[in-house]
Amino acid sequence: MIEYQVENYTNPRMIYRKLSDKLRLGHLIYDLVQKKVKAVDLSLLGEILDFEMKNSADSKIRYFPIPVTKEWLEKVFEFESKYNAPNNMTIFTSLRHGLKIHDQNGNYFVGILNREKSRSAGMYGSHISKPRILYVNELMDYMYLLKRDIWNFSETELNKINTVIKVQ
Repeated sequence: MIEYQVENYTNPRMIYRKLSDKLRLGHLIYDLVQKKVKAVDLSLLGEILDFEMKNSADSKIRYFPIPVTKEWLEKVFEFESKYNAPNNMTIFTSLRHGLKIHDQNGNYFVGILNREKSRSAGMYGSHISKPRILYVNELMDYMYLLKRDIWNFSETELNKINTVIKVQ
């Protein structure tokens, strides 16, 4: 189990040491061998767990989390974008439930503030931040946690995603 730290908000890649810890059934992931997006099911999750348990140096990683992009927000998750010049950011608003995602120089954040109490060198204070979103699976988690919105993708929808969107 990874111990939680305030730095996880500023550098969330630190917590992606094991992919299986971050995936849930229904999340989307990229298959590097087949070069397509897949939905996580029990067999795929088992495959990822087996790989992580073996984890030899000569093993090649097959599955990757999908980075959040403007294309994913607009074409797959039905967000509408609007540029906010005073704050130098693009605000994506969900047409389904109003969740807001802020794009600041290619970094995506949930449009809420999070306050963490902290203690350093005997001094107390608080750290205020917006949760950063790196990957599509995190976006799906926030949509569920904040808006109770569950996305289920059929095989037909996955095929459409694979033709419309290119994963980098």
